[in-house]
Amino acid sequence: MSVLALGVGCLSMPEPPTGPGGIDAPKDGSGSGFDASASFTCLGNQPPTTAPPTVSLSGLATTIQGTTFAPAQFFAVELWRFSAGSYMLFDTSTTQADGTWTVGPVSASGPVDAYVVAHLPVTPDRPTTFYPSYWVDNDLTGIALFSVTTPNLDNALSSVGLTQDPAKGLLDILVTDCNGAPLSANTITVRQISNSAVVGQSFSAEGLLGAGRFLHLNVPPVTVSIDVIHDGMTFRRQVVPVTAGANTATVVRPGY
Repeated sequence: MSVLALGVGCLSMPEPPTGPGGIDAPKDGSGSGFDASASFTCLGNQPPTTAPPTVSLSGLATTIQGTTFAPAQFFAVELWRFSAGSYMLFDTSTTQADGTWTVGPVSASGPVDAYVVAHLPVTPDRPTTFYPSYWVDNDLTGIALFSVTTPNLDNALSSVGLTQDPAKGLLDILVTDCNGAPLSANTITVRQISNSAVVGQSFSAEGLLGAGRFLHLNVPPVTVSIDVIHDGMTFRRQVVPVTAGANTATVVRPGY
């Protein structure tokens, strides 16, 4: 599948988020992820089995106000974790005036199966659900949430000649190396799990949202797989559910 570039159009550029740009913090806990020399040492490795006693998730939420990117102020942020056979709401927080947020800490006897949901402070809501690349086995910092109303999203896309079907979902994909550094020049394929049909259309959003970011438009509200090939290497497949009229954000890494 070809990946087309999504330019800046009439939108003002946002300040890039600090931290690893969107998720799994480096395993050394340094919190820095924009390493110029890419690491692929996790390619083909085994999933983690241990975690510290507690883990937290934090990051920066941005939105669109008119034609300008701005901090998503006072958005509700929820942490959901799997427990006793189902996902349960574990913690709630609110984004600060600068768009930063934190949820947790979560007690962890091992890696935690969890995700984050950001809600707009307006009606109708267009929630953004963020799924980590795998279960949380360390503090996750620098998680970049892009949360926007449907009218503002439509205006932004129309400025660059694109449209989003309200009956379908939008995927916000960040591709990183094993240390969380964003990677460009990727081939991304999104397929419907039930029948392996290729769905949606992928656009590079690096000019809008930062390095390694891709928007996948008009994805049916089903569970999908995300396959990434970078420089001839096939990364670990990521599987996430997509919701109509909402955003799904995730990260694809070479391995666990």
